[in-house]
Amino acid sequence: LCRNFFLLIFSGEYVKAMNESFHSGHFCCQKCDTSLSGQSYILKDEKPHCVACYDNEFANRCEECGKTIGHDSKDLIFKGNHFHESCFEQRYSCGMCKQSLADKAFGNWDGMMCCLECYEKHLARTCPRCGEIIKPGAKRLGYQGKEWHDKCFVCKVCNEHIGTKKFVRRTTIFTATTATRSRLERDALDATR
Repeated sequence: LCRNFFLLIFSGEYVKAMNESFHSGHFCCQKCDTSLSGQSYILKDEKPHCVACYDNEFANRCEECGKTIGHDSKDLIFKGNHFHESCFEQRYSCGMCKQSLADKAFGNWDGMMCCLECYEKHLARTCPRCGEIIKPGAKRLGYQGKEWHDKCFVCKVCNEHIGTKKFVRRTTIFTATTATRSRLERDALDATR
C-alpha cells in the first residue's frame, strides 16, 4: 500500500523510500510538493524535503558573505554566528602563525586569535611547581602574578592541597595555616626548653 494514500501499488510503479513504499508521484517534497522520485532528498522531522526547499527553509546564513550555507557545506559556528568554511578561513587566522583556525582548537588571548599550538609554544604559563604548561581550560590558581595548576598549589611543609584555603607565605614557600600553626607551636616549645 502507498504510505500517503493507502492505495494498492502494482509492481514496477512504486518508489521505496524511508522504509516505506509510495506510488512514484506520491513521494513528494513536504514544502513544494515536487516529486522526489529518483531525486536527492533530506529528512527534517521525519518528513522529506527537496534539496532546494531544505536549504531555503532550514539552512543557516553565513555571517561573512550573507549567503545560505547549503546542506553540502560545512557550517562552522563561532560566537553564535554561522560561517562557510572558506569565509571563516578568510576572516579568522592565527595571529602568530597565520594559519586558518577552521579545523583547529583556538582561543582569544588578549584580543588575539591564536591556535592552540602557538598558545602553548608562545603564550602559555608554566606551573612553577611541576614545570608543565597550564593548558587553556585547566583549573589554575594565581598568586602575585604567577599561576599554578590547582593540584600543584600545595603546602611545602605538609603537602596539603591549599586550593582556596588560607595560607602563609614564608619567603618563597607557601604553607597551609594549620601546618604553620603546628610548626610555630613546635618552635615555641623548643625555645622554652
